[in-house]
Amino acid sequence: MDTYSNQPNPQREAVEKKSMDEMLLTLDHLFEREEATAKIVLAALYDMGAENIYYRQLRSRILRGAFRPVTKVSKPVFLFFGLRWFKANCPFLIADWLRSLVEFEKQKEAKTSEVVQTSEPSLNDDQLTKKWVVVERGNQEVERLSGQVQLLTSTLLITVAVMGGMLAWLGYELHLTRAQVNQEPAVTQTRSEGTGEK
Repeated sequence: MDTYSNQPNPQREAVEKKSMDEMLLTLDHLFEREEATAKIVLAALYDMGAENIYYRQLRSRILRGAFRPVTKVSKPVFLFFGLRWFKANCPFLIADWLRSLVEFEKQKEAKTSEVVQTSEPSLNDDQLTKKWVVVERGNQEVERLSGQVQLLTSTLLITVAVMGGMLAWLGYELHLTRAQVNQEPAVTQTRSEGTGEK
């Protein structure tokens, strides 16, 4: 009976593909219509991430003092790019997750692989201790790398925020200087006329 359920079935695959396409289209439309909701979700995620970085990653008072203003400046940039990523990727990720909830065959395969793994012959204490040490070292390495990734991510966010703030400031200054240049010709003519008379 299991061999029958694992065989490819064109009708089932066609129904699954059609349903996935409909679900993706519906989720795309949902995120297009509910853009404000997506922005609220992203803003909440940004706030939670910023607080976690502030309290868990930053130990220095100087960094903590500089971090708050940077997060306020970089939040609109994050929301802009985050919304684009959200619209491009989330419908597929959600649809794939929902499909995984109704794929019973993969769940059965996972359960059978767990049973096969537990039925291995028992290891002696020395081998078990060696494997445990290797697993512990692996876990420590993963935690260390995870900390480094989080530190690099926060550094990247701070850098992007600072650069974005600098670009915004430079754009504002350029706008002011252009406005002054457009108004200056009349002022310079009167100055040159005044200096020419003397």
